[in-house]
Amino acid sequence: FGRKDAQQARVIEQMTRDLNFPVEIILGPIIRERDGLAMSSRNAYLSASERVRACGLYKSLCAAEHLFRDGVRNTAEVVREIKRVLEEDARPETIEYVEAVDYVTLKPVDVVRDVTLIAMAVRIGNTRLIDNIILPQ
Repeated sequence: FGRKDAQQARVIEQMTRDLNFPVEIILGPIIRERDGLAMSSRNAYLSASERVRACGLYKSLCAAEHLFRDGVRNTAEVVREIKRVLEEDARPETIEYVEAVDYVTLKPVDVVRDVTLIAMAVRIGNTRLIDNIILPQ
């Protein structure tokens, strides 16, 4: 499984443990294009200008990582900055969600600590794109 679909991968990890399946789930890293866009078959649906805008997803996640490194732990502040960068750079038609959740439980958190998954889904043009980052890295 790939970390790009982090929520799905986490559910599968937990399910294999809960059901005692003799299976090891191995998570592969998010593979990114040179411009930072997470590789996905959906990228083919983006026009040239939409693809440039789509790079704003990764830029917004990098902004979240910088805030974290600067000591910001308040989830609302981190999410607000992600949305600001998304609106400025990606100019999405829709931000479906930007969430900060505990990676193990997938429950929302107020404070970024331990292993926090910051995940998003946005629409650029007609294409739904997802991306995420796990803090701290």
